[in-house]
Amino acid sequence: AGDNSPAEARQRARRIRILLDLGADPALRCSRSRTAVLLASEYDQPALLEAMADTPAYFARLRAIAPLRSINRETALYVAALKGNLRCVEVLCRCIEADLEDADALARPALVEEARATHRTLRGWTPVHAAAVHGSIDCVQRLIRTGV
Repeated sequence: AGDNSPAEARQRARRIRILLDLGADPALRCSRSRTAVLLASEYDQPALLEAMADTPAYFARLRAIAPLRSINRETALYVAALKGNLRCVEVLCRCIEADLEDADALARPALVEEARATHRTLRGWTPVHAAAVHGSIDCVQRLIRTGV
């Protein structure tokens, strides 16, 4: 089986869940203030994000970690969009959508604005800007559907 086979993906997800169960903290930061979630998004390694998203207890943790910024003020969603890493963008958009679903109808517009502000860089770029400039139409469409 190759690196991208479904069997290998399931095995990676199992390994990641074991590490999380043993206490690995995906919110820990490297010297450049990047979390494991941000690094997974940057290097197109969606297994960590998918393993967390597919387990309810870890999905809540992913929702809390995803908006954290690096020293460059970039979030995992921004970096994934910048690199055109669609599978990572999809999982991170699910986090935002879950936050919106949990809110009442009156609070949703404010949450969308908050998500837009959270994922905006110091230059004012949003994940949509990053994906568009770098030609990732699929990422742009997914981000627009989410509202960020």
